[in-house]
Amino acid sequence: MRFCLFALLLITSFPSFALNIVFVCPTDEKEPFWKYVRAATTAAAEDLDIQVNYLYSHSYRIIQSEVIETIPTMETKPDYVVFMPYGGSIVKSFNILEKAKIPFVTMERVFDWQALEEVIALPRQKYQYWLGEIYHDNIKASHELTQALIDAAQSKKPEKSLNLIGFNGDYYSESLDRAKGFKKHIFSQNKHNIIRIIPAQWSAEQAQEKFGIIYNKHNDIDIVWSASDKMALGIIEATSAYSNIELNQNMFIGGFDWLPSALKAIEKDQMTASVGGHFLQGALSLLKIYDHEKGQPVFIKGDNKPHIQMSLINKDNISDYQRLFQPEDLKKVDFKQFSLYHNEQKAYQFNADMIVKALSY
Repeated sequence: MRFCLFALLLITSFPSFALNIVFVCPTDEKEPFWKYVRAATTAAAEDLDIQVNYLYSHSYRIIQSEVIETIPTMETKPDYVVFMPYGGSIVKSFNILEKAKIPFVTMERVFDWQALEEVIALPRQKYQYWLGEIYHDNIKASHELTQALIDAAQSKKPEKSLNLIGFNGDYYSESLDRAKGFKKHIFSQNKHNIIRIIPAQWSAEQAQEKFGIIYNKHNDIDIVWSASDKMALGIIEATSAYSNIELNQNMFIGGFDWLPSALKAIEKDQMTASVGGHFLQGALSLLKIYDHEKGQPVFIKGDNKPHIQMSLINKDNISDYQRLFQPEDLKKVDFKQFSLYHNEQKAYQFNADMIVKALSY
């Protein structure tokens, strides 16, 4: 009798999950953006009956490759793997998972896909276990951010030909696409002037230092575009050394990622806008895996289009989005409502605005 009671306790104390997924985070547990990715992914996993095991690669492609190499040898082989591949190790990682026959989904195109097109092709073409990609349109998002900064600047300087500088992250695809969207939008208007685009390696410290250098040479700067909120915050810090700079009056700064500190800067009228919403990419990966298991044709061979829609936050709408950044509020959302298996939609209606709408009920 005692043994039976103990066995019953074991059964009732530890939930069993329909699916077991390994999620390889590209950074560490403390990085702000990926903390929100994890919060949304965990909230979705609880609703979809999925166990997620988080591993970390600490922003190094070599470490990521080593982490992925351990996955096939785990005591419990995962049903799926979700990760953001780096260009320098993508082929090795794909080969490891393909050989182990573990289906995998990738997030974000930080690698140069065109350079690797012949090597990796598209999902389910060369690699049968590469089910699909979850990524966003950085060029389009950059258009929206750039125009928001222009609109803000022209509201104060309606007749001026604006001078802009850009701060880019690195030389990988995501950073290059954001800069491409920035340049393309300015050049298409044939009215404003990009003084320079400066690489700052996604670093607030580098951006702060380099802003001071360029501002001392070009002090007629109206707009500072940044490929990340982290760099934008470094630039905001740098502007405090100049008494003639009035943020959101004669200089307008914007970035990507919706970092909490950036949203506070928007509230304080220090930062003009931030583009984000892609922190839902992990949750969407799980939704698609869940629907795939239910027999829905969600992973299309050769699929080559973005799936995450990004949105812009400024001072006018920031209050609408605040609850997105509370993990406890995210847990109140029933993620099954976004599953194709549980509704009659033919395409996913899943983005930050839909989550905000669900939280408002």
